[in-house]
Parts: sequence; C-alpha cells; structure tokens
Amino acid sequence: MKGWALTAIFVAGFIVTLASTVPFGVALAWSQGAPSGLSSDSVSGSIWNGRLENTRIGRIRIGDVDAHLSPFALLTGVSRLSLRSELGTVILVQGRERGIEDAEIAIDLEQLGFAVPMAGSVKLQRATLLFQDDRCNFVEGQISTDVFQRVWSGPELSGRLMCDGKAAVARLAGRTADVDVDITLRIEADGRYRVQSHVTSSNNGVLIALGLAGFAQNGDGVVRLDEGILGT
Repeated sequence: MKGWALTAIFVAGFIVTLASTVPFGVALAWSQGAPSGLSSDSVSGSIWNGRLENTRIGRIRIGDVDAHLSPFALLTGVSRLSLRSELGTVILVQGRERGIEDAEIAIDLEQLGFAVPMAGSVKLQRATLLFQDDRCNFVEGQISTDVFQRVWSGPELSGRLMCDGKAAVARLAGRTADVDVDITLRIEADGRYRVQSHVTSSNNGVLIALGLAGFAQNGDGVVRLDEGILGT
C-alpha cells in the first residue's frame, strides 16, 4: 500500500478516535446539529452514543431519545443527527441540504400542527424529504394515515412521496365498500402545507358527518381544503 494511502487511513482513524471522546452536547453545539425548536431537559453521552431526555422538536414530543452525529458528514459541512425514540427513527439533515432521511416514524396530526378537524396519525416508512435552496431536492418513501379509520371505520390512506417543483407531494388514496377518499398533500421548504381532501360515497350518513366536520358538497362527494405551517 502506498504511503499516501496509509497516511489517509491513519488520519481518518485519528479523527474517528478523537470524535468518540467529544461529549455529545459539545459536538451538537459545534456542528449546529440541533434543528430549530429542538429542546431537551438534559444531554449526555458521546458523539456515537448520545442521550437526550424529555425531548421536543417544536410542538412534537419525542420523549427520551438515543442519538448520534455522523463525524464523517461533519467533515463535509453537513450535520446528520440520528434519533431513535418510542415514535420511531429518523435522521435530521442540516447543511447544503436540509430535511429528514430514512424516517420510520408515526406522529399524531395534532403534534405536527395539521389544522384538520379529525384525530389521527401520520406514518412515514423509508421516507426521505430533502430541500435545497427552498426547492424540493430529493423525496422518496411511503406515507399513510389512519384519520378516516378513526372517524367512521373508513379506509386507511396511503401513497408515495415525490417532488413536484418546489414542494414535496403525496397523493394518498383509500377505499371501502361505499367510500372513496383521495387526499393531496403539499409541503414547502418553509413548512407551509396544503391538504386537499375529496370524499365520494353512496352512504349519505358519511357525507352528512363530513359536512359537520367542515367538508363542502361538490358534485357526488364532499371536499375540504386545509392550509397552514407545520409545527405551529
């Protein structure tokens, strides 16, 4: 092996060894890895094995979290903060790109800040949403919600995440014997969202119930538009 290769391996090994001795709180401050709104009662551990107690991101309560920062990403000016809690796992990305990677997580709609009149949760599977220069740069994964199941034992809604211009977009759909639901969700880089819901049904009871929840009559079904900013 050539001398320059041995030197590179030695330097890399030294950096990794040194990083493992840095307290997690110090590493997080150095990297500016704490996203806006992240707070914890206490921070402990090392860069490889950190622990955040009673943690929140904005209004989202994620509880006690096992966390680590990637020192290799830090060398490129990017912070990749991996979190694992009872809600699931996610990597928070900050730098030239920002967003989330490899999310396997379920969060209540209320905690996310969706101003919808019904209770439920959003589940992300193998989900990545990365924005750059206020544009959607890379998005993939599956999204689903049980909101209509909770309302009247309706269908679970699911769809794929994708980029559409500046926004990350998901088109969710579900069906039961007498109900069809279609929802289009758009999320901008600044957290602004737009949810368009369309429900058709041969069951008048379902349409009446949705009318009481703020849906408006539209042809053979009902529709609703919700807009806001996530986390507010």
